[in-house]
Amino acid sequence: MKKQFFTTSLLIVLFLQAGAQKKNYFSLESGSYYGNANKNIASGMTQSGFTESRGGGGLLGGFFNFLSSFGSIYGDDNFTYSGSNHIRQWPPEEYLDKIKYRIRAGHYLNTQTAIEAGFGLTYFGRVSGQDIIFSGRQYNNGGGYYNLFLTNDFFLTSRINTVYVSLIKNNIAHTVGIGAGPALSLYKLSSKSNNDPIQTKNYLLPGGMVTGFWNFLSKKSWFVGLRAEMSLTLPLKIDEMKVSNPSDPSFVSTFKSMKAGNLNRSITLNAGIKF
Repeated sequence: MKKQFFTTSLLIVLFLQAGAQKKNYFSLESGSYYGNANKNIASGMTQSGFTESRGGGGLLGGFFNFLSSFGSIYGDDNFTYSGSNHIRQWPPEEYLDKIKYRIRAGHYLNTQTAIEAGFGLTYFGRVSGQDIIFSGRQYNNGGGYYNLFLTNDFFLTSRINTVYVSLIKNNIAHTVGIGAGPALSLYKLSSKSNNDPIQTKNYLLPGGMVTGFWNFLSKKSWFVGLRAEMSLTLPLKIDEMKVSNPSDPSFVSTFKSMKAGNLNRSITLNAGIKF
């Protein structure tokens, strides 16, 4: 009789547990991530005189400058050349690559409130620029003389990982919600000049974040939805850096001190499980 009683009690507990609300969730997401680090750095490069070369004066000069991008002069990659006495220059080039992502874990304090923590790679970008001066030398390719220009190439790469904790308010069905909380950006800045590394530094930038979601599929044990998020932190202060030309040490370019990378946003597809 006792054995039957305990067996029945265990089955009742298991049944109630199966029907109870899931208290925790875990999710993974990826999508479109935006930030202002590249724009800030590109502006700083322009102000410091680092811009990209795009050919020289006239069609012929542009053609020879285009060819020089595939090789070097006198075996030296620090020279470029043009049929004119100047090089046409454009704003620094910006690149965004690598797949960004975020993982989240949450616990429901009650049916409409959850505490959530998350971490992910929220930004990765790099900017390249050139400082160019006339070397006072000329190059004869057999068909004429072309002016030689010294170039200092400069690259800055930004990698931002963000960790946060937030309080989430959602509806009873857990299909929509909004939250806010403190955030911390782990900013890794790498610099390189003329293909040689200068330095790599890591910074911690405190701030805050807001987030919102819409789970268009919300089942008992899993969900899929859209997520939007914005974080605002203290900007990174980038110190002044010097770039020397290997072919002519007297040609030194200066990247001026500046601030960058305090705003990051994302719109992502989010999928997770409840347990």
